[in-house]
Amino acid sequence: MTIQNGARAPRGSACLEKAELAFRDALQATFGPLDWLPVADGTIHRFRVPGDKPGTLNGWYVLHLDGIASGAFGSWKAGGSSTWSSRKPADPMEAELIRQRVEQARHQREAEQHQRQQTAAIEHNGCGAPAPRLIRITLT
Repeated sequence: MTIQNGARAPRGSACLEKAELAFRDALQATFGPLDWLPVADGTIHRFRVPGDKPGTLNGWYVLHLDGIASGAFGSWKAGGSSTWSSRKPADPMEAELIRQRVEQARHQREAEQHQRQQTAAIEHNGCGAPAPRLIRITLT
């Protein structure tokens, strides 16, 4: 994962920049004003969500520009996620490509979240054992 906050995407063709701007518009519709362009390299990037504490990187996104420009984004703090594409798929093969990308991004995000949780559990316990699970008992 690349930590990204305030970095500008490399300039390419006007078409690529147009897709990046449209994706940023979708991000801004959810999170509020952003002063950076998304990096379209197919990896998960983290960013500070406007209104969150300074230094936090609770927002995430992934953007692909090959074929149909498409991406996904969300907030680890709020727990939600959304998908975006520049246009509707022209055929079932394109639709499948987008579905696979979204699924890949979801798996990557879940794996990174699991890794963070495991790291936190190890730090909390002071050893390599996972934290004990709490069990709810209902007395009747």
